[in-house]
Amino acid sequence: MPYIGAHTIDNGGIHMAVARAAKAGMTALQIFTAKPRFINDRISIRPERVKRFREALAQTKIEPRHVLVHAPYSLSVANADTAKWSRASAGLTKELERSTQLGVGAVCFHPGNAGDGDHDAAAKRVAKAIVAALRAVDGGTRLLVENTAGAGQQIGRTAAEVGAILERVPDT
Repeated sequence: MPYIGAHTIDNGGIHMAVARAAKAGMTALQIFTAKPRFINDRISIRPERVKRFREALAQTKIEPRHVLVHAPYSLSVANADTAKWSRASAGLTKELERSTQLGVGAVCFHPGNAGDGDHDAAAKRVAKAIVAALRAVDGGTRLLVENTAGAGQQIGRTAAEVGAILERVPDT
């Protein structure tokens, strides 16, 4: 059976995004767990939000594993600036933490801007952030590298660039 979904409006809370998706007959869903313009490296998700979200899913045909969280657009774990990379890496870890608490299937994120033009070094930084997040957060929520349009020094434009990131992430 195909899964039909969309990134639905979450006005009123992420549980309302679930309700809107279900009302439209969807069997999958994409959401943000926090404002997408900010790194959100210090934002946690309140237990009552988790409860409302899980209850909303239970009342629909949308399985938690068919929910995809989109990480903030501002995360740039490809960034060559150490301070900015550290904050972005912390933001990716926090996103995985929030998403794991919700019990969703995956988090997708854009790797970000290489800045210095060294795509090999940027791939290493992205992989390092992925490994850090996976080691910090225990759970079944997956991290997905979303390809980009490749404007400027964006990394992840081609399958080869995404592959260069993923080959640096150990299987364990």
